[in-house]
Amino acid sequence: MSKRRESQQQQMWVQTQDLPEAPGHPFYTQLNTLLASHRFDAFTPGSQDYSRCNQAIDGLGLNLQSLFRRMRIKK
Repeated sequence: MSKRRESQQQQMWVQTQDLPEAPGHPFYTQLNTLLASHRFDAFTPGSQDYSRCNQAIDGLGLNLQSLFRRMRIKK
């Protein structure tokens, strides 16, 4: 009885920049446009506007996380 020769697959490597970019969902496209128009990303942690805003709020005895938490609870 003869043995079947096993073929070996070649290794597959695809760089991420070579992959096609899928179009985003319309909801998220509009959401990103809305957030960009109101400069939402300027107030994310690590940005200069965030640290300036955080320093101003710290002067009032609050920190930004507790302020956002309080705003979320009220709604």
